[in-house]
Amino acid sequence: MKSHPGSLACWLLLAVGAPLAARADDPPPAAADESGASLPRESWDGPLSVDHHECLLLDAVGVQMLAPAAPDDSLPVRRVEDLPLVVTEPCFVTTGDAAIRMDREGCYRFLLHPDRTFQRILYLGDIPRFLGAIGNLQVHGWRDNGLTTEELIERAGRVCISITCGPIRDVALRLLDQQGIEARKVSTFTLDQWNSFDTGHALLEYRDPQTGDWILMDPDLGHLFRADGELLDADRLTRAVRNGRPWDTLAVNAGPRVDMTPACPGGNPAVALYGLRSALLTDPDQQRTWYRRVLQVTQLGDDYTVDTPAQRDRFEALCATANLDYTYLPPRAFREKYYPARTDAALAADPSRPVHSPQTGKPE
Repeated sequence: MKSHPGSLACWLLLAVGAPLAARADDPPPAAADESGASLPRESWDGPLSVDHHECLLLDAVGVQMLAPAAPDDSLPVRRVEDLPLVVTEPCFVTTGDAAIRMDREGCYRFLLHPDRTFQRILYLGDIPRFLGAIGNLQVHGWRDNGLTTEELIERAGRVCISITCGPIRDVALRLLDQQGIEARKVSTFTLDQWNSFDTGHALLEYRDPQTGDWILMDPDLGHLFRADGELLDADRLTRAVRNGRPWDTLAVNAGPRVDMTPACPGGNPAVALYGLRSALLTDPDQQRTWYRRVLQVTQLGDDYTVDTPAQRDRFEALCATANLDYTYLPPRAFREKYYPARTDAALAADPSRPVHSPQTGKPE
């Protein structure tokens, strides 16, 4: 099988920092003399050169190198080539050279050195982990942006895909739909000055099967958003951002990564450098600073909402510079259309209006 152009850079990048588990055939450490100093090694066993198959597991904790496991009767055995991109039952995965126990939810990267790679996701019902694993199928880049969603999903089973926030959002929506999880597109914008590279962001919301609430998720950088112990929808988050209310991020995968392949066909080098700068921001405070810029206005369907006439005038003036045209809905009408179950609770948290007591109906 031919190697995939550019795939090695992605795999090496994403393996950086991974704790490497010792293999069974690794040489023993050098012996030591009575003083504790290592003695020179003078003999070796086995062939001079041999490739091994390896597997990385990426999840919210980080990147781990998985040790091979001997299959037993506890789980079925499957060849990696025969598995779909999303696997929904634990199993032993064989590569021809090794077997890996796949029983922890996350993104599995199989490296069949020297020239074959596979990616598989194990999904057992934890939606945030599933979304984190989907985000780990990609690096932030531009090389594969020209592919359709179906082509991206097919390619993601073989190599790490290089795409921006919009395409990974579309991949995530398709994979969620295949598992029967209701989800929808969300776009956000800044009210600050617009430019050519970080005027807004592409995210998604999924409906929590237990509560029916919409939950905002960023599949590109791998975050959920929360305040007061609750996961937030897009409108509640952008309302908090606009009004200076506290909120935080919750990481659901190993963190942002960027495609550092030198040539991104059709890409603007200046934009690529901006992407490199942004995607390498792993400090939570700096990530929140960037989110505070791009998460100021929520757009769902053709509609948006803000809190004041000045904010509305500002957003419509900004949209006019890019020939964008969205329909304004007042906050209550916006929530009643897109979040009918949580309208009163969300608007009660809006500092631009008085909070009314549920007992008296009077401002507190």
